[in-house]
Amino acid sequence: VHGLSTILQQLRAEVVQLHNRQGEELFQKGRSGEALLLFQKALALSPDSAITHNNLGMLYHYAGHLQESIQHLQAALTVEPYAKTAVLHLSEILKKTGRFEYANYLYSLYLQIYSEDEVIKTLLMAEMAGAVQSKEALVQSVAPLFTVIVPTYNQSRYLPAALDSLLAQSYPGWEVVVVNDGSTDDTTQVLEAYAARDRRIRIFHQTNGGVASALNTGLRHSRGEWICWLSSDDLFEPDKLAIHMEEICRHPDIRFFYSHFYHLDDVTGIKSSPDLWSPVPERTLQVSRLLFGSYIHSNSIAFHRDILKDVGYFNESLRAGQDYDMWLRISARYPSQFIDHRTCVTRWHPEQTTNEFPEAGSYDSAHAAIDFINANPFAAIFPLLNLNDPSQALSAIKEALTISISPAAIMHRCYSTSALLDRLHEWLSGLYPTSLRETITNAISHVCRYYSDQEAVPVTIRERLAQICNPSVFIYRPHNFFAEAANYADSLGRNGTESHAASLKKYLEQRGVETNNVKDLTSNKEIKVLFYYAGLHNSDHPWAGSSAVTMRFARKLSEMFPFLIHVTGDQVTRTEPFGKCTIITLPANDERAHFIAAYDIVVFVTHIRAFFNIPKPAHQTWLLHQHC
Repeated sequence: VHGLSTILQQLRAEVVQLHNRQGEELFQKGRSGEALLLFQKALALSPDSAITHNNLGMLYHYAGHLQESIQHLQAALTVEPYAKTAVLHLSEILKKTGRFEYANYLYSLYLQIYSEDEVIKTLLMAEMAGAVQSKEALVQSVAPLFTVIVPTYNQSRYLPAALDSLLAQSYPGWEVVVVNDGSTDDTTQVLEAYAARDRRIRIFHQTNGGVASALNTGLRHSRGEWICWLSSDDLFEPDKLAIHMEEICRHPDIRFFYSHFYHLDDVTGIKSSPDLWSPVPERTLQVSRLLFGSYIHSNSIAFHRDILKDVGYFNESLRAGQDYDMWLRISARYPSQFIDHRTCVTRWHPEQTTNEFPEAGSYDSAHAAIDFINANPFAAIFPLLNLNDPSQALSAIKEALTISISPAAIMHRCYSTSALLDRLHEWLSGLYPTSLRETITNAISHVCRYYSDQEAVPVTIRERLAQICNPSVFIYRPHNFFAEAANYADSLGRNGTESHAASLKKYLEQRGVETNNVKDLTSNKEIKVLFYYAGLHNSDHPWAGSSAVTMRFARKLSEMFPFLIHVTGDQVTRTEPFGKCTIITLPANDERAHFIAAYDIVVFVTHIRAFFNIPKPAHQTWLLHQHC
C-alpha cells in the first residue's frame, strides 16, 4: 500500500508538471483560455504547487486581473518563499500599479537568504530601482512592509519574550522600532544584544514621556507601509503578520485592521482564549459603539501609515487612553475590518502599569470620547449612514439614545454626560425639510418622554431627553470635561460616595485639575458668534473672494479666543467642521428670529438678506460690512 501510494504521488506530480509545461507553451502562443484550464487542472491535483500558483499569477497579471494575480503569487511564495519567478512577477505588478509595499516586502524577504548584491540584481532586473543608481541608495530607499513599534519602560524581564515572538514571525517583511522610554533597568543591554542578532531591530532612546510619546517617536522613525504595536510585556503569535498580509490582499480598500487575542497568566502559565471585550459592531456603527466601550485590542491592530496624514499622531496628554483616542479618530474616517483570528497574547502579571491605577484608562477614554463629540457633529459619529434616509436616521438616533441612557457606556465613566444627546438635539433642530424632522421626532418622542420620567436616569440626561421631545433651534456648546468631572467629584464627596470620589479626584489631580471650589460651568458664559454671508457654500468647492475672507476670519478668531463660532449662508447644505468653527445650515424662515437670538455677536458679510425683516435683539452686537 505504501509503495502504491508513493507511485500515485509521483504520477500526480508528473501530471501537474505536464499540465504546467503545456499551459506555459499555450500561454506563450497567446492561447490564454486553454492555458488557464490546464493550470486549473494542475491546481486541483496539487493545491500547494508553487509553480502552478506562479503560472496562474502570471496569467492573471497579463490578463489585467491584478488582485487574482497577487493572491496566486502570494500563495506561491507561501509554499516556496524564495521563488525568484514569483518575485519578478510581483515586481512587475508593482511597477504597473505603484504599490511599493510589495517591493519592500520582497527586499526584506530576500535579504534573509541572498546576498545584497543578488538582491539588488534581482530588483534591477524587475526595473524597480528607477532613478536609484547605487546599491547603497537602493538599500536605503526600500522599506519593509510592516513596522512593529515596541514602547518599553523598565520591562527588561519581559522584553526578550516579546522580541523572540517577532523573530519567530513566519512572514519576514518587517522591522521593529523599539523605543526605550527612559528605562532605569537593564533594558538597554537587552536591546543591544537583540539588535546585534537581527538588523531589522532598530533601537531609539528617549527620556520618559509615557506610552503615547514613545509610540509617536516610533512612528517618526518607522519606514513600513503598515504599522503594528506590541507592548513589551506581551507577545505576537507566529503567524500574526502573515495573517495581516493575507487580509490586506483580501481587503485592498481597508486601512485599519484589528483581531482577536489570547490571555497569558504569568503566574500560572495558563494561556486562555477569552471573549472579545465587546461584540464586533456593524460597520455602520463602528464609531458610535466606541462611545459605549472599546472593542479593539491595541496589540491586535495594523493600520496604513497614510492614516497619520488625516488623523495625526497619538495624544500624549492621554497617558492611559491614547490607544482608545486613536482608534476613535481613525474609525471616524476609515472603515475598519475585524480579523477573526487570535494574533496576539496579552500577559497578565503583577507589574502591569494598569494595576497601579486601573481606573485611569477608563477615565482617559471618557475624556477622549467627550473631546471627540465636542469636535464632531452628529453626522460624523455615523459617517457610514445616510442620515437623509429616515430609516438610517432612526437607526442612528436609536443608537445615540441607547448609549446616552446606559450608565455602563465609557463616555459616562467619569460622570453622566449629555454631550451625545446635545449633538443629536443640534442635528434634529437643523434637519430639513421640516416634514422629515417632524417624522423623525414623532417616531422617537415616546421613547424620549418615557426615559425623561425615569428617576434611575441621571437628571442631566432626563433634562436633555425632555428637550429633544420638543426640538427648537439648538446650538451645541462644547463640554468642559475637566470642569464637569471636578464638579461631579465634589458632589460625590458631599453625597458620601467616597471611593468613587477619591478615585476621580486622584485622576484629576494627576492631570493638574483642582477639585475644590470649581466654578459651575453656567457661571462662565461662552461668547457665541455667527458669521452670515449669503453666497457661502460648503467646502466641496474652493472658497474665493468674500467666502474665503469670511472663513479665514472666522478660523483666526476661533484660534485667538475661546468663542463658539458658527458660519452660515444661503448655499450651505449640510453641517461640517472647519477648524474650531462649524459651518451650519440656515433654518426655515419662520425659525430665524429664534435662531439668531441665540448668538451674542452676528457678523453680516455684504448682505443682511436672510435676516432682513428680523429686528436686532437688544443684547446682540451686530457687525456690518459696508455693503449692508
